[in-house]
Amino acid sequence: MTLDSIQQLRLSLAVLRAQLGDQAGFDELWEMYNLRLSCFVRLITNPTVEVDDVLQDVWLVVCQRIGTLRSPAAFPAWLYSVARHRAYRTHSRRVRDEKLMQKLNQGTLQSPDSVTQEHMLLEDVALMRKCLDQIPPQHREVLLLRFLEDMSYQEIADVIRCSLGTVRSRIHYAKAALLKAMERKRYEHQ
Repeated sequence: MTLDSIQQLRLSLAVLRAQLGDQAGFDELWEMYNLRLSCFVRLITNPTVEVDDVLQDVWLVVCQRIGTLRSPAAFPAWLYSVARHRAYRTHSRRVRDEKLMQKLNQGTLQSPDSVTQEHMLLEDVALMRKCLDQIPPQHREVLLLRFLEDMSYQEIADVIRCSLGTVRSRIHYAKAALLKAMERKRYEHQ
């Protein structure tokens, strides 16, 4: 047996044990991947993201959903996908909050009309945040990369590993889904 086949066997056994609810299997997966995941999250986000918080979310998802994994060999790709999603979500929320605070702080000494506009902006941002969580992740991801991270379509295609046409399509449908969710929420609150 080669070293790779031994590691693959070890991984498969740990995944199967974790799927059966065996804490030792889950602990083994944590030992095999947590340090590597920590480095991955640090590299794909900015320094203000709390890596430990992201990792805690990742392992919670793993604990809750490992039973849905069909093939133990798919575990690493699935795990990194979860980590990527959680890291970007945490990072995006932090950036949105910082941008909003900057906008609000810039207008604190202005006229009462601007205070009303800022209050409306704050309400819109809060509504958008709630609605972003309601649209599919692939739509949320492209909107955040395009409008929050100011990435070009090509950069987005590189990040999510798809064609430019797919990026354009996802952004189009994502905008429509977000606007529909926001309209629905506004209607519910009337």
